[in-house]
Amino acid sequence: MKGCPVAIVFALVVALVGMSGCSSSPAKPASDTPTSSPPSSVSTPPSQKELQEAATAVYRRIYVQELKLQHAGGADELPPAWTELVTGQLATDIANAFRAWKRNGTVSLGPDPVVMWIRPYDKTM
Repeated sequence: MKGCPVAIVFALVVALVGMSGCSSSPAKPASDTPTSSPPSSVSTPPSQKELQEAATAVYRRIYVQELKLQHAGGADELPPAWTELVTGQLATDIANAFRAWKRNGTVSLGPDPVVMWIRPYDKTM
């Protein structure tokens, strides 16, 4: 059970890197009226480095929240800090994992582990 949240976090980071270009807002229909001013900037897709840095930043935020729950011995519900990090099935799975921690009396004791480095996902792993 102890390795389960880490696996979930890893899956989240991989999903974030893969979904970086996705948008949840619907497409706007094209206007029949021409605009008088040209667009002020051209959007370029983020580089692989930028995507990796964004995914690493999210992973580190999740890692801090995960350690808090591990030291607290789990929780009945995910704290509010989690709502901006995970949603949907992932949030449900993480909440279930930490409910099990609480139900089973599992607590993380001792110093926090230190993340020395994070490497990008590689299909050959």
